[in-house]
Amino acid sequence: MEGLIGRDGIHGTLTNTGLCLTRLRNGDVKMRLLKPETLLLSRYRIGPDAVVFTPDREMLAIFENSPVSTSWLLELRPSANDLLYSFLTDVKLVLYYESFYDEELTAPILEELAETQPLTGRRTVALRYELFDEFFLFQETGEVRFTLRDTMLPFQHLSPVVRELTILVRTEAGVSPAGLNVRVTTADGLTAVQATDADGALSTAAGAPLRAALRRSLLQEWSISIPRAENEPAFAAGFQWSQVENIVLVAEYGFTPRLGPEEPSVLLREEFDGDRLADFEIVDDAQADQATPSAWSYNATERRIEHASDIHGGAAGPTDTSPVKPGTYLVRKTAADLPAVQDIIVTCTARSSDEDGLGLVFRWQDADNFYFFLMDSRRRYRRLGRKVGGVFQELATPAVDTTAGYVVGRPYRLKVRVQGQSLRAYLDGDMVLAGSDASLPGAGRVGFFAWSNAGAQFDDLQIIEL
Repeated sequence: MEGLIGRDGIHGTLTNTGLCLTRLRNGDVKMRLLKPETLLLSRYRIGPDAVVFTPDREMLAIFENSPVSTSWLLELRPSANDLLYSFLTDVKLVLYYESFYDEELTAPILEELAETQPLTGRRTVALRYELFDEFFLFQETGEVRFTLRDTMLPFQHLSPVVRELTILVRTEAGVSPAGLNVRVTTADGLTAVQATDADGALSTAAGAPLRAALRRSLLQEWSISIPRAENEPAFAAGFQWSQVENIVLVAEYGFTPRLGPEEPSVLLREEFDGDRLADFEIVDDAQADQATPSAWSYNATERRIEHASDIHGGAAGPTDTSPVKPGTYLVRKTAADLPAVQDIIVTCTARSSDEDGLGLVFRWQDADNFYFFLMDSRRRYRRLGRKVGGVFQELATPAVDTTAGYVVGRPYRLKVRVQGQSLRAYLDGDMVLAGSDASLPGAGRVGFFAWSNAGAQFDDLQIIEL
């Protein structure tokens, strides 16, 4: 427990709820329901307490042999504690555990972590308690300057970028924090002046001046001030800087994870919280001569990419399952931090209100050379295929299923894994296709694929380099 805590410490309980996840030696994850255990929290005095509470070495200690992946409940009842809860700045739970290690599971586990680990964090900085020298200078000058450093974040969080920001001005009892004009500046050029709401808060909500802080580095020098010149009515009514009891900064940030040797690297995680069509190249296949042109768009309400044209080429009969399916492609452009890659995992959420083909393209060289995954509800097929030298073909080791397509309107978590000559496709975590091919060994781009599909929808694109 961090913060201002009395000499008697804290008194409470820590309970694991019993519902937990355990990874088995074969890599599978099993859910288990165990009896909840509760640890009493109090001030432990090693002198007298070690005599009264002598541990029994033959009995398991609290939480011993319990799985780590479970939910925890911390209870600190006011009736049992002499403390101000608002003075607690952080709670940290440190677990020590043993686990088995299997070399064969290393790659799939690291890939799973790269796919699923959240790349966002949250940091609350109560200036009065963490940066008290800087804060108390504010009470004299009306300005607090402070620097957020990497030592204030978890070790594995690199290059943090602000995603959401809230600044809370807390005043003493009887003094309203509403309507104060607060100036926020940063070393990289941000200047924002914004009035506090009824709770004394500033946020990065739509239209707010502080929204300019988004996508900026969190680790830099910040300045928060309440200038007298911009708050004359408040000062005329009796407001003083000394009446500010605390200033709290709450930042939600995205970060780049610190990686070990040969760990998969997340190159892109795009949630389409804004219009990103400019980051993509629209390519209509020259062989797609029906219902042209394509109609790619961004749906701001649903925050996803959509396609609304039946553009296609090749045979389109209700039973045709050939690999010749020229359509339209929305291909992600390369950038300094997103180069063309060879061995990758590509995932996205895909759904369709139409019945025709939708999928992904990868190792894209140009409109005549790429691999693709395509599934079709009307014709009931799923396929990994290739287009080489302008010709659509099966893989050298074909990967096609003509017994299943997809359910219209149902969202699927689509995943393609390509490493060397191996190509695999997954739907909702289950591998549905596997093949091999050596026609396109080089690095390439990735993108979305629609064939005769006027209702294709794509979201949550992720690119991981193996």
